[in-house]
Amino acid sequence: MRDTVVSEVNQLLVEISDTTDYFYQQKIGEAYKKLDPLIGHIMTVVDKLFAYKETYSLMFDEDSLVNSLAKSMKAVEEKDSVLLADILSLELAGQLEDIVSNIVIIQ
Repeated sequence: MRDTVVSEVNQLLVEISDTTDYFYQQKIGEAYKKLDPLIGHIMTVVDKLFAYKETYSLMFDEDSLVNSLAKSMKAVEEKDSVLLADILSLELAGQLEDIVSNIVIIQ
């Protein structure tokens, strides 16, 4: 399960980077086309991380992760593409990278 979770998070990090690149390049239409599947993948991975946390006693700040997701959804609602890209690439991606590091260290 560990390798699957790590692999999925790493794939998600690539998708976040690809999508936010479009936002930063002001290719807004293309970015929003990528955003829908990205949000679905984020939710899938977060669910798996929460399940992994319960099963393997992984420590990470759930509230901070949920807060980043809520802020990103607010940025979507407000159509603030730069803020959305910042939240995804700086906050959420950083949190996911830290979680992956903890998974690798624990196992």
